[in-house]
Amino acid sequence: MQKSLQSNRMFSAVIAFVLWLASAAVGIWQIALIREMLFRLIARFSSVSESEYEAFKQAQLASAVGTWLVVILTIVWIAVFIGSAEYHYRHVGEPRSWRLFAWIIGVQLSILLLAVFI
Repeated sequence: MQKSLQSNRMFSAVIAFVLWLASAAVGIWQIALIREMLFRLIARFSSVSESEYEAFKQAQLASAVGTWLVVILTIVWIAVFIGSAEYHYRHVGEPRSWRLFAWIIGVQLSILLLAVFI
């Protein structure tokens, strides 16, 4: 009985580690994806009949906003990366750990779904 409980806990720990690592990798990729979505939105709402100077100013603004967006999203990613690692380490195999995985994966899937439409 004790050996079965230990193997169950070890299996849960391995699955949690793999899910955590996968969600961290997807999070890094989504930082670039969100930046590209920002550029697409700016391009869609910019006027085609603008002068070259106005288009250049808008491109500079998009680049600056994109850079700051990457910085902010990287800070958020680091916080989620470290925070979720600590949380899952303390609560591995518990239902609240799986709920946190569900939330993180749900948010990531919604970002991917949004990228399809933008």
